Amino acid sequence: MADRQENKKTVVVVDDEPIIRMDLGQMLEELNYEVVAEGADGFDAVELCRKKNPDVVLLDLEMPVFDGMTAAETIINESLAGCVVICTAFADEDFLEQAGRIGVSGYIVKPVEARNLRPTIEMAYAQGRRLAKQKLAIGEANRRLEENRVIERAKGLLARSNISLKWMRTGKCRRQPWKSVHR
Repeated sequence: MADRQENKKTVVVVDDEPIIRMDLGQMLEELNYEVVAEGADGFDAVELCRKKNPDVVLLDLEMPVFDGMTAAETIINESLAGCVVICTAFADEDFLEQAGRIGVSGYIVKPVEARNLRPTIEMAYAQGRRLAKQKLAIGEANRRLEENRVIERAKGLLARSNISLKWMRTGKCRRQPWKSVHR
């Protein structure tokens, strides 16, 4: 993740309303988080996460250019942040279901209060770290499986070639004897 001052978790805040970005930024600083960047739309969110690789990205849903859900999906799929927390005025079931499906780690409804923000971020961050460890373990297991497949294929080829050589050397082959093949 990003470099940390005094082990503060780094946060990117993205909302199309400047006053909300400012409010969230102040709350986060007071809660001992380091706001490393702010953006106004989903495109900003993706680009800022690519540059800053924050521990947490706090995203609004309804934004111009690129909506928050699309940005969240890109950030999650490309592992651009430790976790994604949606911060929106909408608690609609469809949004909640879609957020869960794409891998959002936290969801908080505006207006946001500091006493609700910290637990949401901390749980989302813990979930993000757990999922990152699982992704690494799955990647390692897949790598080992592929190595085993290659080894088993090689064993099969060697076994067949050894059987063929022994068969040809014994003269039990209907084809030409081994010596006549290699003159």
